[in-house]
Amino acid sequence: MRTSVHRDGRNRFIWMLLSCTLLGSGCAPFHKPGLYDWKSYSLFAAKEPTDTPVQRTKPLTAAEQRKLCITTAEQLAKSQHWSECVKLYEKAEGMDKHSPPLDRELAPALAANGQYTESIQRYQRLIAKSPKDDELEVNLAWTLMESGNKQLAEEHLRKVIARHPNHQAAVVNLATLQATNGRTADAFETYRSVLGDAASHHNIGVILLEMGQEEMAKQAFANAAQFSEAPQASKQFLSALESRTTR
Repeated sequence: MRTSVHRDGRNRFIWMLLSCTLLGSGCAPFHKPGLYDWKSYSLFAAKEPTDTPVQRTKPLTAAEQRKLCITTAEQLAKSQHWSECVKLYEKAEGMDKHSPPLDRELAPALAANGQYTESIQRYQRLIAKSPKDDELEVNLAWTLMESGNKQLAEEHLRKVIARHPNHQAAVVNLATLQATNGRTADAFETYRSVLGDAASHHNIGVILLEMGQEEMAKQAFANAAQFSEAPQASKQFLSALESRTTR
């Protein structure tokens, strides 16, 4: 659970916390789909009659080739084929040294491909040019979290919140960071400031469950279920956990 070109990339976990039921809905830890095996596909053209001159396609210009690389990379990103996506963006970037680097495209794609160092460098370069871009800062923070640098991630999230106290993505990301660090009381209050009680208890429960703390997670879901606006997923989690303990 990131906001930029793919919007989430960077907030995918955050929004999963709010909507994913996990049990019964097919929701599972994120797995990257396998890459297309381009070598396994061949294109066959119908044979032209021998008396018909073959019409040859005009070669693409360098600019057209670059545009094609970018367009294809965008499609691969939508399908979450991150490795090939990164390669095509980097190829396009290298085809025109005079154009600005494709940082906005590559930063989230690199992060999704697990290339955190390269992604962080590109986010930092973007933020240096746009120091008040909240979306970039939140995405950078989530990439830092994924790379293990939680302290710096928290600093960036707090910078966004200092500018915009009700920035929901920043607040929810901060709460998630606090919860994964074992600071569940702080996390609950942070969630609560933008989500209310029921959703906050639910989110704490999901994180505790992912951390293997089932009893504490069950209590969090029970707390959520007390509210009329409790997510249905909270009740599903609670029921499943209770059935486990009675076996």
